[in-house]
Amino acid sequence: MKKFYWLIIVVALALISIITIAKLKPVTRYQTHRSASRYYRHLAAGEFEKAFEYVAYYDEYSDLEPAVLHEDAKKVWVGRVKEMRQSGLYFAEVERIQVLIDDGYPMGKAYVTIVDQGVKTRVTQNICFARHSGTWRVQVIRTDSDCLTETIASLDKAISGHIPQISKKDQSASTPLSTRHLGRANQSPTTDGKIFPGLRILSGSKARLIRRWSPISAASMTSGR
Repeated sequence: MKKFYWLIIVVALALISIITIAKLKPVTRYQTHRSASRYYRHLAAGEFEKAFEYVAYYDEYSDLEPAVLHEDAKKVWVGRVKEMRQSGLYFAEVERIQVLIDDGYPMGKAYVTIVDQGVKTRVTQNICFARHSGTWRVQVIRTDSDCLTETIASLDKAISGHIPQISKKDQSASTPLSTRHLGRANQSPTTDGKIFPGLRILSGSKARLIRRWSPISAASMTSGR
């Protein structure tokens, strides 16, 4: 009789585990879709301070807790995105956002229209998400290679989450975040370390570090396609 009760308990726990895992995917998809949608909506509206609230920013490496303070990071990010808009490069329209779960990890695509010096171009952008402050946010944006130009590559870099360390005193020791990771980021040629500094990729239980950024222009990157 006791064995029967134990069997019931084991089966019940297994069912609870399966249900819990099944529920996690819709929650992750909802959070990532909401974050990406609001991020792009605020970008297109020129509301950069609001857009930043959906950015998973980092300074040295993407899977380490950033040493830079939130307000300092916000100032840097908003400033460079404003410079892009003032130079004539900005988002005009967001057609749709798509989020898929691949091996338990959310990957996004955004179908948007970018204005570059008055010329509108429809592009597809890949979105890498990371958990930041307890929720999924946008960390890296990569435009598909078939519509990538030097100026669009610079926009990708500006709107992504990397924030250079502001001063040496800000370069304090960082604590690894076990919940923050970037999966499959190596699917685009823009993630070779030239555009996105310190980007780490996790494949299974092993992490592969993309080489540190060196000042190679986006033009040299695109010319090698």
